[in-house]
Amino acid sequence: MQGLLAVWNDCDAHRLADFERWYMTEHLSDRVRLDGFEQGVRYESVDEGQIPRFFTAYDMSSPEVIQSPIYQQSLREPSEATRDIMAHFRNMWRSVSKLEAMSGHSSGAWILVLRLGLLAGFGGRAHDDPPIADAQAWSRLLDLERPQRAIRWRVYANSLNALANSPEARFRPQADCAPEAIVIIEHLRRADLLHSQEHWLGRPAVKLLLKSHQGQAATFLEMTRMDHRSFKS
Repeated sequence: MQGLLAVWNDCDAHRLADFERWYMTEHLSDRVRLDGFEQGVRYESVDEGQIPRFFTAYDMSSPEVIQSPIYQQSLREPSEATRDIMAHFRNMWRSVSKLEAMSGHSSGAWILVLRLGLLAGFGGRAHDDPPIADAQAWSRLLDLERPQRAIRWRVYANSLNALANSPEARFRPQADCAPEAIVIIEHLRRADLLHSQEHWLGRPAVKLLLKSHQGQAATFLEMTRMDHRSFKS
């Protein structure tokens, strides 16, 4: 869990059935079976009309896993189905991050995700632009003002050494964007998630930091989870 590959995206409506078939019969297992990947968890937005609609989190032993030869080969030589479906991706964000801080041990299906800042060199930002978001600031804030009804929170900082333009990006119609930091807050029930939305996000210190870091808050519900150990004989 020291590394995270996080992906946000939408898909053209007329290809959603193909997107789901591809993800569940090919893509998710192709990623999770690779050494260094621990699990992959797919989520769908809770709020209707939320953009992007889908969020996928791959836990890895470290951010450097994506630099392994076998992973890089999978990016350079995607399947025909991958090339076809990615041509219909929209609103793509991608992050390779390192765990900065965590509190709690149990996972929760109802999550609040904060996507913070925009990495220099992405989304029209110059490569020498100063940082917008600071993962350590969120770690300190969460230590002081933990969401009362969350069962776990995690803070990730973008790993500049690991994040590179994916060779697969050439098949997507829009340029990827990349956040500078990510906060994932997990809850057991929907009511707990709503409490964090209504109360924790409304705290002055949280509102101020979210605004200054140009953060976007989104809610998701877990759809499926795949574990690397399921591929071991």
